[in-house]
Amino acid sequence: MLCPDKSPALIGDARPGIDWYCPSCSTVLAQSVHQSQILDLLFRCYVCGLIGASPRREVGQPVAGRPLLVPPGRYRLASPVDLAAKPVMLVGQQALDGYLKEVGRVSGAHSSLDLPTAIGPDLLGGLAQEAAGLLGDRYDALRAVDRLGQASPTPPPKRHRVIELISFAQTAADLLERHGPTAHLALDGNQLSEIVTMVSLFRRWRNHPAWSRLVESLAADTEGPHTLMVLTVASYLVDAGNGVGIVFANAPGRIPDIWLQPTLTERLNVEVKTPQVLRGPRKTSLTSAAAEDLIQRQLKRAASTKGGQLDPAQSGILAIGGFHLGEDTMETLAAAAARVLQSQASRKRHLAALMFSEVSYLLDHGADLAGQPQHVQFTPIMRTRLVRHPGYAGGLQLDEGQPQWETALADGSGLLPDSGRP
Repeated sequence: MLCPDKSPALIGDARPGIDWYCPSCSTVLAQSVHQSQILDLLFRCYVCGLIGASPRREVGQPVAGRPLLVPPGRYRLASPVDLAAKPVMLVGQQALDGYLKEVGRVSGAHSSLDLPTAIGPDLLGGLAQEAAGLLGDRYDALRAVDRLGQASPTPPPKRHRVIELISFAQTAADLLERHGPTAHLALDGNQLSEIVTMVSLFRRWRNHPAWSRLVESLAADTEGPHTLMVLTVASYLVDAGNGVGIVFANAPGRIPDIWLQPTLTERLNVEVKTPQVLRGPRKTSLTSAAAEDLIQRQLKRAASTKGGQLDPAQSGILAIGGFHLGEDTMETLAAAAARVLQSQASRKRHLAALMFSEVSYLLDHGADLAGQPQHVQFTPIMRTRLVRHPGYAGGLQLDEGQPQWETALADGSGLLPDSGRP
């Protein structure tokens, strides 16, 4: 609760701005602030003493930039908090907690994944069951179609990827159950890492309003990998300290997959592409020429001035995702992206960067002091590379690993420290 002594609690310089009034006596309690700049806070009127509330955070709404968290308590203000030239968002604990719950952000966590501690029939069977649960009533019909196709003399070249992953996990669980814990069976690390990542990320984002729509997309033959990559990119951006939203409602115009709210007045759109050629593992290495051609085609589809999901009126990032590519292919893509963007330095000025994301895994071979192998540690990973566009003309600066919010400190007379810096 902000409790000003004799003047508005907050004074900004938004043009046009919004004034917040006491609902009883119409005293101005916040002056010239931005839309959605104040969320889930209370104000005590300094004239009549009535307590009023600011707007609540809407579901799916990210927090803008690095907001100022106002923890629960009463904050006496001898003078207004000066927000002029500092368009920072002020949020109560409820607003921040709601956002973190939706995006599955765990304070202090270093990974977006619930990593398996031991690979066995319980883990694999549980993964298969949870993935099938995501498909719901559609699972039986999709499994029947898949079995019919696999029994055909000419099976289809591509299986429904989610059904294929479920089948892999259930078959592996049955084999391990049948042969016992000491059995040595070869498991496909690519499929294992993919189903672990899928189940883990859908578990992470289960409280977001986009979740049901994302789940529905898994039933389509080709949409599962794209949806998984959307959650991969969104998780990376959240964990890097950004306010992230996933588009979940139909709207006119160009619609990206993800959007960021870096400031109260700016928006950064992110479109995710998962080309078939990057849904590995690949049988051959990706050449530099092929990488450049792929990037140019995806840029044309997503970020041209006449079409695509990235509106030239707003800053944007094109994220290109792949599966089981390996470090060499990721380096090839990053190097090719730098060349392509340099050649287009005078074009697509709204494009801030290209991002490359990969779902894969690492194997750590442990040994004893004598050098004898003791164990193999399997770790699913999400690898990301960011390549900035030299021709970007927007005002946003791309930084990684910044703190996600700051916390207000009361010094006895004001809301902020003596520096007054939000």
